[in-house]
Amino acid sequence: MGLLDRLNEIRQLDGLSIYVGIQGTEATDENADGITLAGIAAVQEYGSLKRKIPSRPWMRTTFDRFHKSWAEDMRKVLKLSAKGDFKKVRTALRFVGIRFKENMQKTLLEGPWVDNSPYTIKNKGSSKPLIDSSQLLQSHRAAIAKDGQVEVIG
Repeated sequence: MGLLDRLNEIRQLDGLSIYVGIQGTEATDENADGITLAGIAAVQEYGSLKRKIPSRPWMRTTFDRFHKSWAEDMRKVLKLSAKGDFKKVRTALRFVGIRFKENMQKTLLEGPWVDNSPYTIKNKGSSKPLIDSSQLLQSHRAAIAKDGQVEVIG
């Protein structure tokens, strides 16, 4: 493989981004009450004084719990890149994105979260915060993007 081939491989990696969370049409479609899943996620993450919903910050908690292991994963990606193993770099980035997503789902499930109010338990039929229909849990996605092209990877 010549120098120009290597430069082309490097250019293909330039500008790659990993996105993880509630995204795409799942985030922006409105439910029967006219609320988007992204809106529900934001209220759960930050809480709502008006609606008396406590903050259940699974995204921020996930970052706090896992950022060191993510940094280690990214160090491995950089080492592959430094070695010139660019095909493995893209595969490794896919792994990192999926791992981020799985970490977010794990945190959402495990908490610890403020208990649901008696009113919510009565209406929902469950005392488990953040889990009702599991739509929020199942709507997490990981994607790699470059130049406006998005590839959902998990």
